[in-house]
This record gives sequence, structure tokens and C-alpha cells, in this order.
Amino acid sequence: MARGLGSSLLSSLGKVVAFPFEIVGMGARLFSDSIKLAAFVLSGNDRVGIYKKMLGRDVMEMFGAPVSGVIIMSIIFGFAVSFAISHASGSLLTNQDVILLVSIILVQQVAPALSSGMLAARGALPLSIELGTMADKKQTHSLEILGIDTRQLITAPRTIAVTTASLFHSFLSMLMSISAATLYLYVSLDLDLYFLVSGFFEKVSSLPILSVLVHVLISALLVISVGAVNGYSQPKNKNRVSIIGMRTMTQSYLVVLVMQVVVVLPKIDQIPDLILR
Repeated sequence: MARGLGSSLLSSLGKVVAFPFEIVGMGARLFSDSIKLAAFVLSGNDRVGIYKKMLGRDVMEMFGAPVSGVIIMSIIFGFAVSFAISHASGSLLTNQDVILLVSIILVQQVAPALSSGMLAARGALPLSIELGTMADKKQTHSLEILGIDTRQLITAPRTIAVTTASLFHSFLSMLMSISAATLYLYVSLDLDLYFLVSGFFEKVSSLPILSVLVHVLISALLVISVGAVNGYSQPKNKNRVSIIGMRTMTQSYLVVLVMQVVVVLPKIDQIPDLILR
């Protein structure tokens, strides 16, 4: 019994250790597959129709479905962050410092996390369940017999859709959250509206937007990789599709959290310099 318990613990530990490597490896494969698919679609090949249809379906879904959620959550975060910063700082920070801190949090942290989190629910989760269901019904094997690569037909279009949609939803989140923060500071601090708008524009323009976009793309790619890894896995359980779905959501949000921590930690000591400059 002790031997069986030890073996089970070692197996679980091995899976935990291997998880990051699986996700990164799948991300690299999906990135490569996406480039191949894009080149194939643009080639005008006679067999491109089904791939265009799958890509169009996924793009429409990934751009459209999360919009309402992104808008609502961005407005909530915009009010919450501006309330927290303006009240916690007291008289220690000037109005310009408050605007800067709110801009940093909303643009560099909230927007990437929110877009990746929404697309985990709308993109990675359905992908893992779809792949798991297909494998459960032996459809994946049937497609392989016909010479159709499921990664090229199903996961590559979803990868392109999720990564491109992540940029759109990040910009939407930035716009809505900054607008909500501007409204809150205008009402609560009784500041001039032109001062707030120009202040936010100046502070946001000074932020490293390109690095934020890279952060967004990497997070989106890793999130969809989680869905693909779990979709292609086959847990030996009669409820394996449900297990795949729960595992995908848990691991996706863990990946988003880790990405946020990795991005935040090196920048913490830079905040006083940003305020004092």
C-alpha cells in the first residue's frame, strides 16, 4: 500500500513538474501551426474552404462573444482601482501621481489579465471540451484516417482567433477602464475634466504599450495551449470531458496569474522612480 501511495505521489509530482514544459511546447507547436495555416489560407488552394470556414467561425466568436463581459468588468475595475488609489494615497500623492498609478495598473495589469481570462473561458475551455468530446467519440481517429490533422483544422484556427482577439479586447479594456476611472475621479475629486483626460492620455502614452501587447499575446497563446493540452489528454474516467473542462479553467487562470506575477515583480522597484521623475 505504501509503495502504491509513493508511486501515486511521484506520478502527481511528475505531472506538476512537466506541466510548464507541456504548455510551452504546445504553445510553440500552435504558433508554428498558425503560421502554416495562415500561409495555406492565403495560398488559394482548392482545399482551403473548410479551413477558411473554421477560421472565420472562430474569429467571429472570439471577437464578439467576450465583448459584453470585457466592458462590464473593465468598468468595474476602472472604478475600483481609481477608488482604491485615490483613497489609499490620501495626501501623499498628487493628482498627477494618482493618474499615473491608475494608468499603470489598468493598462499593464488589468487589461492583459482581463482579456486572457475572458478568452480562457470563451476560447480555451470550449476547445478542450470539443477535442475531448471528439476523442471520446473516436472522431479524431476518423479524421486522422482521412489524412486531416486536427491541430491544423481545429486548434490552429482557434489559436489565431484567440491571439488576435486578445489584442482587441485588451484595447477595449484599456478604453473602458480608463473612461470609468476618469469619470470616478471627475466626480469624487472634483477635478477639471480636460485635466483628467489630458493627464490620462499623457500617462498612458508614456507607458511601454508594445511590451504590454507582447504580454497579452504570450498570455493568450499559453491559455489556448492549456486548452489544447487538456483536450488531447485522455484521463481514464467516465466523466473525463468534465474533468478536462475543470482542469482547463483552473490551469488557464493559473497561467494568467503566473504571467501577471512575472511581469509585475521586476517593475515594483520602478514605481517610486516613475512617481518622482
